[in-house]
Amino acid sequence: MLLRRYFSVPYVDMDTGFRLFRKSVVDELAPSVRHLGFFTAEFVVKSHDRGYKILEIPVNHFRPQARPSNIFHLNKLPGIIYREFKAIHRLWKEIRPIHVSKS
Repeated sequence: MLLRRYFSVPYVDMDTGFRLFRKSVVDELAPSVRHLGFFTAEFVVKSHDRGYKILEIPVNHFRPQARPSNIFHLNKLPGIIYREFKAIHRLWKEIRPIHVSKS
């Protein structure tokens, strides 16, 4: 939701692991991905910003049985959220001058 709002991207799931990219796009943009904690989310934002065509196909996820997350522990969430907000701001500052000069 934050990435859609900050960067005006229409995509719903920007950090899923299922992706298919042209090699030329990966070669161009991958070295510049450095802000967000999730590579694919930043890659999608930058690809959209550069005008590359992105097709989003919904993937149905099955809810796992109730068990604790192996990815995020509750006590670490405040730090993760803080770092991601800072990263979103840095990414916005990097992309924003491109839009200002296009106007």
